[in-house]
Amino acid sequence: VMGNKSLFMEPDNFSTVQYMNEKSQINLLKFKEVFLRKLYKLNRNNVYLNIGTGGGHLEYVNRLMGDKIHITTVEWEKQYECFSKIRETLEIKVDYLCNNVLEKGFEINECKTRYDFMILERFFPIYGTMDKERIEFVLRQLAPYANKALIVDSESNWSKKQREYLDSIVNSRFHLADDWKCRSIRLDQFR
Repeated sequence: VMGNKSLFMEPDNFSTVQYMNEKSQINLLKFKEVFLRKLYKLNRNNVYLNIGTGGGHLEYVNRLMGDKIHITTVEWEKQYECFSKIRETLEIKVDYLCNNVLEKGFEINECKTRYDFMILERFFPIYGTMDKERIEFVLRQLAPYANKALIVDSESNWSKKQREYLDSIVNSRFHLADDWKCRSIRLDQFR
């Protein structure tokens, strides 16, 4: 991170500086275990597309747990380098790259499969807006790649208006830990 300061100072990448904190790394790994155990209990046969893989913590913990869940990784072209050293250390390979989901012409390069679920954990293109139209735009961009989206986030990241909107389009939700919840949303309503 410190070796490439200019990359981390870009607005889309600035929040990734938090990954320099050792405690953050440990907390990420612990949370991923909680999340994976929940997914495994719900349905171990689903196939997941993790968009915004970051450092690959979810994939790493899944491997430590015996690859119980089938997860394919996607990283943003713009953030690929930000997490490369963490992924290298954890021995995580990125399956697909994608461009910016906030721009028209979004594409997950070479992805021809429609997955059961797309994992959107702390996915700033959705929680970083108060605008219902932008949330719908992002979900419409993602709809060709999965049947459902799992939106995983702390309730404190959402405004009341955002929570109400998400709850109006959700088909199920479950508690993960503390104020962390996962909402499952059918993407066919955005195709």
